[in-house]
Amino acid sequence: MYGIPGPHVAALNTTHFPGADNTAAVCTVAADTKETWVLDWIHCSFDEGGATDYSSTLTVAFGTAPTTKWQVIIAVDASVYGGAGVFPFYFPRGLYNAKGEQMVVTLAAVANVEGKLNIGYH
Repeated sequence: MYGIPGPHVAALNTTHFPGADNTAAVCTVAADTKETWVLDWIHCSFDEGGATDYSSTLTVAFGTAPTTKWQVIIAVDASVYGGAGVFPFYFPRGLYNAKGEQMVVTLAAVANVEGKLNIGYH
């Protein structure tokens, strides 16, 4: 099975908008003993962070004591992007966990900037 949902697979999504600067955005999909979660996409964005450059880490982890399976550093040059930006990440074959493992996607906190996180999975 590939990460792109077919007609027999229900696509799900979840979001986290912290509503405050310097707060991590975290999407957690609870463990299910009968399900293997497949992460299809992540969209994250930042509000107008002012005239300063900043960076954040986007992490995907699986398990009871979550183990990092994928990670990227997002660096924003405010002089080019104006402090805001949308960053889409797609996984055509999906990122899989094992049955009974939770999935945790985290956009790390950034001072004076609000991050927003959306994920799609099945």
